[in-house]
Amino acid sequence: HPLIAQCLRRKTVTEGAIRPFLQGIRSLLPEFYIEDGWNDQADSRELQKIYRIMRSFAGSVSGPVSRELFRDWCVSMHSVAPTKLERDQNLALLDDMKKRCANMDEELEVLYVTVYAFFDCVDGKMTAEIAEIYEKQKEHLTVSPELFYKFCCHAGYNLAQENPELGREILVRVLEGEASASLKATTYYHLTYLYISQEKLSEALEWGEQGLAFVRAHPECGKLMTIYNMVGPCNLYLVFGRTDEAEELLRQMGELIGEDSLPSQRAEYTQLCGICAMNQGRLEEALSECRKSVELVLEYSGKVDTYYVELSQTGTILIYLKRYPEAVEIYEEALAYAKAQQ
Repeated sequence: HPLIAQCLRRKTVTEGAIRPFLQGIRSLLPEFYIEDGWNDQADSRELQKIYRIMRSFAGSVSGPVSRELFRDWCVSMHSVAPTKLERDQNLALLDDMKKRCANMDEELEVLYVTVYAFFDCVDGKMTAEIAEIYEKQKEHLTVSPELFYKFCCHAGYNLAQENPELGREILVRVLEGEASASLKATTYYHLTYLYISQEKLSEALEWGEQGLAFVRAHPECGKLMTIYNMVGPCNLYLVFGRTDEAEELLRQMGELIGEDSLPSQRAEYTQLCGICAMNQGRLEEALSECRKSVELVLEYSGKVDTYYVELSQTGTILIYLKRYPEAVEIYEEALAYAKAQQ
């Protein structure tokens, strides 16, 4: 709209100037803070368009920010699957808006932390804040039960390294509460990987199999959530040498994976196919699958830790194929990244 464009070109745009337009956008956003069906909506062109408009508004506003605009931006961030660069920019904008929001209350504070946890961007300071929020809310709930369970689901997993016992307690609270089936399915996925991160693989497989049984019993969780809860057990079956069970899960995943699947899920699927092929000595096939996985990881997250883990796996296969110069080149790239992180 020409008037909107004109407003956004101004050097100073207050929230009051764009408030008439925000009402229409707000009516198109998901009703709740973090939609349970996020994975099914992530590639929606309509939501992508709404997100872009909301991003322009939120990024152009100067001066005070209302609690409604702060909330709208949190919801918009969760309606799409942004790239790593967009995610970092979005979180920086969120921090800036938080400083300018005069009406931050407990509800918005919990929502703010939940946003960071959702994107796995929690730091040491926020880890302590998660524990504080949880202890306070479990004793006397002052936010909506829905927001509390979503906070528990996403924040609990972020305690995996610093306080895994508390992380497990927070996650299990979702399973014991009146949370939606989709949120419980996400929680099973998080519990599986919490135990994997602790190298407690037998316990991880127990949670993974429980999660898989749960999504199969609750088809309303959707296709993409079903795929998520197949990944952990499949990975662990391969670790424990239970190849037949891993192959059967891969076959089922292959029937569900499609163009509408998130790049992260396609990457996990191709990675598992590569590991399975490598374990059975099908090295050329394993190399092809791993290279696909590297490309997909690069697409959705850029050159971060996961990318270099996938890249190193490719190097290992090249060694088995006796293609040493190519393997050395890959390992040197991964090593340079590792040294830069120290």
